[in-house]
Amino acid sequence: MRRYLAVLSVTFITILLIWFGNRFGYQGHPNFTTEIYQYINKSDADFNNLSAFKKSIIDSKRENLLILGIEGKARTDVIIFLSFDPKYNNLDIISIPRDTYYYEKGYERGDQRKINAVYGRKKEKGSMEAVGKILGGPPINNYIAIEYEGVEALIDTLGGIEIEVPCHMEVGGIEINEGLQKLDGKQALQFLRFRKGYRDGDLGRIKVHQKFIDKVINKFLSSSFLEIIKAGYGSIKTDMSLEEAMAYAKQLKKIKEENISMRILPGKAGYKEFGGKNWSFYFHDPIETKALIKTIFYVYKKTILEME
Repeated sequence: MRRYLAVLSVTFITILLIWFGNRFGYQGHPNFTTEIYQYINKSDADFNNLSAFKKSIIDSKRENLLILGIEGKARTDVIIFLSFDPKYNNLDIISIPRDTYYYEKGYERGDQRKINAVYGRKKEKGSMEAVGKILGGPPINNYIAIEYEGVEALIDTLGGIEIEVPCHMEVGGIEINEGLQKLDGKQALQFLRFRKGYRDGDLGRIKVHQKFIDKVINKFLSSSFLEIIKAGYGSIKTDMSLEEAMAYAKQLKKIKEENISMRILPGKAGYKEFGGKNWSFYFHDPIETKALIKTIFYVYKKTILEME
């Protein structure tokens, strides 16, 4: 069975372009958690009674996107939350481990309690809702679900990616040596598919993917975005049009490397027993997660920003 996890990192720039263009040409329908949504049509008096955290989320001009790398038809193997601030040109990226514990009534098995299983039963909208709840309430404006096709072409369009390979890899009939390597499309795909060999498991793989994303961003900033969009658009599922992306993608050039922040959902790995079997999960830390979202949505800086 073909695995689709790798396409996320490879098509990252295409995704940003398509999404970025959409934000300036088309407003999607936000998917708010119940706690936030109930206040949207309330009076000013009701709004003033909210905490600074909830006010900042509702007031925020940030645009938020969920990227899903699809494994087969039932699971997401890569989950990333992107938040862009058009005022300050900041981009925040949070990787959500696929084994993150997420429980919904009626889905009692151990494998059904992982956030990557939500896609199989509720598709993209369900995944948006789940990630929104895990993160504590930020609206997710759009999604992009990524499949396998187009990966090699995209990397080859960029002229390959040079990256430090952490260990010797052999996957999909291709060997990649440890050390600094320049990967073409086929090699990059297998590099991103590689799963075993990381000391800290899936977290190690996420860190490697984030380094790869950083390399792709840097390469893109010195490249022509038109060919990149055309090469990758056909391999994704989204509610955004290619025309919107082509018209507005040039705005992405305003983002500087120092304004891009990559993080992993705060938490730790562990085990929990269901049905007489121990299942491995990633348990997110709600307190640290809320602190992270507060930082991204300027809850701590709100007073300073209002003075500008």
